[in-house]
Amino acid sequence: MTRGPETPEERARAIEVKRRLYGKEAPTYDREADLTERWLFGTGHRGWACSKAMGDTLEVAIGTGLNLPHYPRHVRLTGVDLTGHARPGRDASQGAGAHDPVDRGRR
Repeated sequence: MTRGPETPEERARAIEVKRRLYGKEAPTYDREADLTERWLFGTGHRGWACSKAMGDTLEVAIGTGLNLPHYPRHVRLTGVDLTGHARPGRDASQGAGAHDPVDRGRR
């Protein structure tokens, strides 16, 4: 079995490598993920999963924000991600109800 980074410095370097990698992939992620997900899961899986959310909801690894349009308007959504720049071109108008895409409940 491969061991991960042991020291805090090694972990910090490993996280930074991941951030850079995700940042490079972000501009094409939506298109590539859409093709793969349609093939594997069909078209309704995001809507189905997000429709189950209620109240205060945390989406971990929100990434490019592909799920944002699928959350019900009454959900107080907070999203976190390893990278702060993984949502290129996403703005509030692309989320359900034109709410802020990262933290919809704090207006």
